[in-house]
Amino acid sequence: MPHSMHIDEESTAIDFVRELRLRQWARQNFVPPESRKASWHPVVLDEMRSRDQEIEAITLIEEVSDREQPARVPYSPLFFEASEQSSFV
Repeated sequence: MPHSMHIDEESTAIDFVRELRLRQWARQNFVPPESRKASWHPVVLDEMRSRDQEIEAITLIEEVSDREQPARVPYSPLFFEASEQSSFV
């Protein structure tokens, strides 16, 4: 019995390693949803969907960040001249 348990543990480890490799492949070879094939391995498709969600979240954060930041207006040269004159001597 213990020997069969050892084989199960090894096959689980191999499956986990294979899954990690498939997920890595999916990230390195990412394509937009319309270019994906339904025949690809389910782990690959799942990882690409996860990446889609990450990209969407990043895009939303950038859009909100852009809207919340006020337009930056550089100081005029006169500002620096005035601040130099008012400094303590």
